[in-house]
Amino acid sequence: MDTLSSQEGSYKLTKMSYDGGIATALDLRQAETSVDTARANLAQYTRQVAQDQNALVQLVGTALPADLPPGTGLDEQQLLADRPAGLPSDLLVRRPDILAAEHNLIAANASIGAARAAFFPSLTLTGNYGTASTQLSGLFDHGFTAWTFSPQISLPIFAAGANVASLNLAKVEKDINNAKVTDSTHAVSGNNTTNVTP
Repeated sequence: MDTLSSQEGSYKLTKMSYDGGIATALDLRQAETSVDTARANLAQYTRQVAQDQNALVQLVGTALPADLPPGTGLDEQQLLADRPAGLPSDLLVRRPDILAAEHNLIAANASIGAARAAFFPSLTLTGNYGTASTQLSGLFDHGFTAWTFSPQISLPIFAAGANVASLNLAKVEKDINNAKVTDSTHAVSGNNTTNVTP
């Protein structure tokens, strides 16, 4: 409601400026668009409130009381309550942020293993066995077997600098993820250390 009234006031000022020859027609149309947008938003939010009230009536199974207080703003709500004393410390293990940090640390350790494996040569063996014929009728006759064998070896001779850099990067990422895990657990237990029991 406040937004609509402020946009209407702005439109009136722009209209007076336009009538006085100061503002352009574009400025006037932009001010009209702002008023129309504010009206549409007000209608949308009014509809959403009505839908939410209807959903609440369906949820509780009865009409809402007339003396129901309006909702409070986010600043007035206490969304982060203090933890009660005596909570076991294994609750920390089930927190989603700590689980995500631990899984990222596991992935970083795997990246270090992959970076170390890039230093070693790799050997690929490929083999095929089957039959070959120039005519379909003779494809499965005796004496038309064919096979191929192709070994391939790859040595990281000229990629040593890149491999060292990849390994160093993987180690740094592991250290960062390790610090995130430590920070997450310290942030949780450090907020109120007397409330967590081992």
